[in-house]
Amino acid sequence: MRDRATLFNLLIDLNGYTVCSGVISHELNGENIIAPPLDADEHMEIGVITRKGTTLSRYGKAYLEAIRKHVPGAAGDPGVEGA
Repeated sequence: MRDRATLFNLLIDLNGYTVCSGVISHELNGENIIAPPLDADEHMEIGVITRKGTTLSRYGKAYLEAIRKHVPGAAGDPGVEGA
């Protein structure tokens, strides 16, 4: 599923779940979508691919900052402006 709003509506209506980074905006998604940590010996790698010679938009920069703030162990990438 590629549409976040449709996915979240299905999750709420069907009492479902999905695995994600855990960075959830309650302002954007409401209080029905939560991100409890999984009790597992697994890890998730989150990456960002950018086109060479371009800079991130303010939204891209805000996303990376949110990942760094909310995901334990997230590191800056020397290839990303401002990291």
